[in-house]
Amino acid sequence: MDRLTIIVAALCLAAADTAAACSRGHPDELMTIEPGWREAFADRFASAEAVYLVTVRPAAPLADGELPIACDQHPTIQPPLPRRAGQRERAAYAAAERDRDAARRACRAEQAQVTVVETLKGVSRTGWTEDFALVDVIDAAPTEPVEQRDSGPAYGAAVGNMSILFCDGWTSARRMSRHAAYLVFTGWRQQGDGPRLPYLRDAFWADPAAPFLEEARRLAAPAAKP
Repeated sequence: MDRLTIIVAALCLAAADTAAACSRGHPDELMTIEPGWREAFADRFASAEAVYLVTVRPAAPLADGELPIACDQHPTIQPPLPRRAGQRERAAYAAAERDRDAARRACRAEQAQVTVVETLKGVSRTGWTEDFALVDVIDAAPTEPVEQRDSGPAYGAAVGNMSILFCDGWTSARRMSRHAAYLVFTGWRQQGDGPRLPYLRDAFWADPAAPFLEEARRLAAPAAKP
């Protein structure tokens, strides 16, 4: 089976919230700890099918092998080079394009075995094999925060999937360490009359150095419910 056939098949399995991904533009794939982040986090929490504390480990290559893809966020596109740019500007532009091309292939998406440690919302599960969302499991310390912005640290959040990749390629794999725990928000997909299967929609580093697990516990508490 060729890669296009696999991606088309995955698109057919997607739930409505991912099938509409082509029309959503290109949102920020990171979550920056800045004013308003709690409201944005709460919106994602509320819309998630379920919320779990998990660990991950490599399971197997994707059906057509490893998929080179950007890590955690899709690299931005450079503005066009001015027509009258000098030699130095052209060289700098070419170097930036090489860096961008390397960034677009920095991750190796693969199937991941997700083990549930705790259920904070939704149906309890012991785990599942993730073969729809794009995950790169590394045998190293987590690379968090992904970016340090002027407004605050930016952590990995959104997890790309086959449906979004099929739309226009503007997505990324979530780089996750097998030595860390993650707070994951799931969506669901279904094939015909088959069972509803979870997939990773968002994955936040669940370490005391980041605020996500504490905030999720607050949202999951009975007092936080209407």
